[in-house]
This record gives sequence, C-alpha cells and structure tokens, in this order.
Amino acid sequence: MLKHILRPFERIIDPLTPSPTDDLPQGNVMGFIWYFARQAKWPFVLFLINGVLVAGVEVILFRFIGQIIDLLNDPTIQASRETLFADHATTFLGMAFVIIVARFLILAAAAILDQQVIVPSFFNMVRWQAHRAVIRQSLTYFQNDFAGRIATKVLQSGQAVGEFILNIMQGIWFFFIIGVSTIGIFSGLDWRLALLVFVWFVAYFALASILVPPIRKAARNSTNMRSIFNGLWIQSLC
Repeated sequence: MLKHILRPFERIIDPLTPSPTDDLPQGNVMGFIWYFARQAKWPFVLFLINGVLVAGVEVILFRFIGQIIDLLNDPTIQASRETLFADHATTFLGMAFVIIVARFLILAAAAILDQQVIVPSFFNMVRWQAHRAVIRQSLTYFQNDFAGRIATKVLQSGQAVGEFILNIMQGIWFFFIIGVSTIGIFSGLDWRLALLVFVWFVAYFALASILVPPIRKAARNSTNMRSIFNGLWIQSLC
C-alpha cells in the first residue's frame, strides 16, 4: 500500500529526461548546477517553501513554551490552576494541533520531497544526462583516461549536484530563517539579546569562511583519489 502511495511522487521527475542541449555547461560551477536544477525547478521551489514552514514551526514551538511559562507565572492564574486548561482550552488545543498534526505533515512533506522526489529521480537524471554527454566524446577522450575514473565521475555528478542544492536549502536556508526569527523574538524582549545573537551569527560565518575552503579542497582531493583508484582497479580487471 505504501508503495502505491509513494510511487506518484517518484514519477514527478523523469530520470531519463533528455538534455536540453547536446553539451553540458563547462567552466562555471553555478551554471552547471543551474543547468540541471532548472529542469526540476518546481520540486525545488516546493522544497524551499517547505523549508520555511519547517523553520517556522520550530520557531512557533519556542513561542509556545514562552506562552506556557507566562501563563504559569501570571499572578491572576496561579490561584486557579485547577481550571487552567478549561480557561485556555483554545490556546492549548491550538498548540496540540500545531505540534501533532501540522508539524507532522510539514516534516512528512519534507521527507517525501527529499527522499522520494529529488534523491532518486533528480540524482539519476543528472547522471543520465552526464552519461549521454560523455558517450558523445571522441575516441581520444576515452584513450586519455581510465574508464573507471570516467564512470566514477559520471556517478558522482548526480550526488554532487543534488546534495549541493539540498544542503543549501536544508542547511543555510533553515539556518537563515531560524536566525532571523530568533533575532526578531529576542529584539522584542531586549535589544541586547538580539545583538548577542547577531554577533554569534557573524562569528559563525567568519569561522565558516576560514574552515570551509580547506575542507572543500580536501573533499576535492578525496574525490579525485577515489575516482583514480576506481579507474586503476577497473583497468586492472580488463
């Protein structure tokens, strides 16, 4: 039953979609990524919107906790705690609906878009189009490189492009929404709290700008070494 429910989502992106052009973009990483992303723009737009909803729900949970604490600390309510739920039933039911129903549906939609729409279909669409572009190369192209190394690059292309887009949307976008919301909430309490959060964000991005480049370089070297190893391994079997 679950298979029949999820199958329509897996068909939203056709992994065998033909390339819009014969040659893939070269020399521009963002152009290369956009070349594939624009072919599945609506799933990514929905994923982006869903990311806003996920972050919004998390912020709402913080507000719920604050509301409950304020209710319990209200002197006018302390004398009638036995009737607290009855007096504020609408508020508590609204909180329960957001936590149990709305949050579940939003997270389920995020999981379906990620694991059923983008990862299986978009990743393979990138691989398929990269494969079609590679097989149109000249014989010299294949003679100057290992077959296993070329195959590894083709397989890695789908994961690299897809995970880059997903990480931007899941990580940086979620982080941005949470950060702006937190600063907004804290600024309503005390501007110094908001300033402290802002300073923390600046320090975080400064640290990331220092650590990300060497990590990116190490990841590139690791990927190249893996593809070379696969190329030599497959070549030794031939």
